[in-house]
Amino acid sequence: MTPIAWLKGLSRLGKAIVALIALGLAIWAFFFVRGLFVGDLETRARLGTEQAGAALESGKDAVNTVGEAQRRDEATDRKVEGTQNEVDNATDGVGADRAGRDGLCVNFGICADD
Repeated sequence: MTPIAWLKGLSRLGKAIVALIALGLAIWAFFFVRGLFVGDLETRARLGTEQAGAALESGKDAVNTVGEAQRRDEATDRKVEGTQNEVDNATDGVGADRAGRDGLCVNFGICADD
Protein backbone atom coordinates (compact mmCIF):
# COMPACT_ATOMS: atom_id res chain seq x y z
CA MET A 1 0.00 0.00 0.00
CA THR A 2 1.39 3.42 -0.96
CA PRO A 3 1.40 6.31 1.48
CA ILE A 4 -1.13 8.23 -0.63
CA ALA A 5 -3.52 5.29 -0.70
CA TRP A 6 -3.09 4.90 3.06
CA LEU A 7 -3.95 8.61 3.60
CA LYS A 8 -7.03 8.33 1.36
CA GLY A 9 -8.19 5.37 3.42
CA LEU A 10 -8.18 7.35 6.65
CA SER A 11 -11.26 8.95 8.12
CA ARG A 12 -11.51 12.70 8.62
CA LEU A 13 -10.35 12.33 12.20
CA GLY A 14 -7.39 10.20 11.13
CA LYS A 15 -6.42 12.76 8.46
CA ALA A 16 -6.66 15.57 11.05
CA ILE A 17 -4.43 13.64 13.45
CA VAL A 18 -1.85 12.98 10.70
CA ALA A 19 -1.98 16.68 9.71
CA LEU A 20 -1.37 17.77 13.33
CA ILE A 21 1.54 15.35 13.65
CA ALA A 22 3.03 16.64 10.40
CA LEU A 23 2.54 20.24 11.55
CA GLY A 24 4.18 19.46 14.89
CA LEU A 25 7.15 17.84 13.16
CA ALA A 26 7.50 20.84 10.82
CA ILE A 27 7.47 23.29 13.75
CA TRP A 28 10.00 21.18 15.67
CA ALA A 29 12.26 20.97 12.58
CA PHE A 30 12.05 24.74 12.09
CA PHE A 31 13.12 25.50 15.66
CA PHE A 32 15.80 22.81 15.57
CA VAL A 33 17.40 24.26 12.43
CA ARG A 34 16.98 27.81 13.74
CA GLY A 35 18.74 26.80 16.95
CA LEU A 36 21.64 25.44 14.93
CA PHE A 37 22.11 28.75 13.12
CA VAL A 38 21.12 31.27 15.78
CA GLY A 39 21.73 29.45 19.04
CA ASP A 40 19.53 29.29 22.08
CA LEU A 41 18.82 32.12 24.49
CA GLU A 42 21.52 30.99 26.92
CA THR A 43 24.16 31.05 24.19
CA ARG A 44 23.07 34.48 22.99
CA ALA A 45 23.09 35.82 26.56
CA ARG A 46 26.57 34.41 27.19
CA LEU A 47 27.86 35.93 23.95
CA GLY A 48 26.29 39.28 24.84
CA THR A 49 27.95 39.22 28.25
CA GLU A 50 31.30 38.32 26.72
CA GLN A 51 30.99 41.12 24.17
CA ALA A 52 30.17 43.61 26.92
CA GLY A 53 33.20 42.43 28.90
CA ALA A 54 35.42 42.76 25.84
CA ALA A 55 34.10 46.28 25.22
CA LEU A 56 34.89 47.26 28.82
CA GLU A 57 38.41 45.85 28.55
CA SER A 58 38.92 47.69 25.27
CA GLY A 59 37.77 50.93 26.89
CA LYS A 60 40.13 50.41 29.82
CA ASP A 61 43.01 49.79 27.42
CA ALA A 62 42.18 52.97 25.52
CA VAL A 63 42.07 55.03 28.71
CA ASN A 64 45.36 53.54 29.91
CA THR A 65 47.01 54.20 26.55
CA VAL A 66 45.87 57.82 26.54
CA GLY A 67 47.04 58.26 30.15
CA GLU A 68 50.46 56.80 29.39
CA ALA A 69 50.84 59.01 26.31
CA GLN A 70 49.89 62.06 28.37
CA ARG A 71 52.47 61.18 31.07
CA ARG A 72 55.17 60.77 28.41
CA ASP A 73 54.21 64.11 26.86
CA GLU A 74 54.37 65.82 30.25
CA ALA A 75 57.82 64.34 30.94
CA THR A 76 59.03 65.54 27.53
CA ASP A 77 57.59 68.99 28.21
CA ARG A 78 59.48 69.16 31.53
CA LYS A 79 62.75 68.19 29.80
CA VAL A 80 62.24 70.80 27.07
CA GLU A 81 61.35 73.48 29.64
CA GLY A 82 64.48 72.65 31.64
CA THR A 83 66.66 72.93 28.55
CA GLN A 84 64.91 76.16 27.53
CA ASN A 85 65.54 77.63 30.99
CA GLU A 86 69.23 76.75 30.75
CA VAL A 87 69.43 78.39 27.30
CA ASP A 88 67.59 81.47 28.59
CA ASN A 89 69.89 81.74 31.63
CA ALA A 90 73.09 81.50 29.56
CA THR A 91 75.27 84.62 29.69
CA ASP A 92 76.32 84.56 26.04
CA GLY A 93 75.66 82.87 22.70
CA VAL A 94 78.28 80.16 23.23
CA GLY A 95 76.78 79.26 26.61
CA ALA A 96 73.28 79.17 25.11
CA ASP A 97 74.50 76.96 22.27
CA ARG A 98 76.24 74.63 24.72
CA ALA A 99 73.16 74.48 26.99
CA GLY A 100 70.92 73.66 24.03
CA ARG A 101 73.26 70.98 22.71
CA ASP A 102 73.70 69.46 26.17
CA GLY A 103 69.94 69.40 26.73
CA LEU A 104 69.35 67.66 23.41
CA CYS A 105 72.10 65.13 24.06
CA VAL A 106 71.18 64.30 27.67
CA ASN A 107 67.41 64.31 27.29
CA PHE A 108 66.83 63.02 23.76
CA GLY A 109 70.06 61.35 22.66
CA ILE A 110 70.68 63.90 19.88
CA CYS A 111 74.41 64.43 20.35
CA ALA A 112 76.93 66.24 18.21
CA ASP A 113 79.71 64.14 16.77
CA ASP A 114 82.42 66.53 17.92
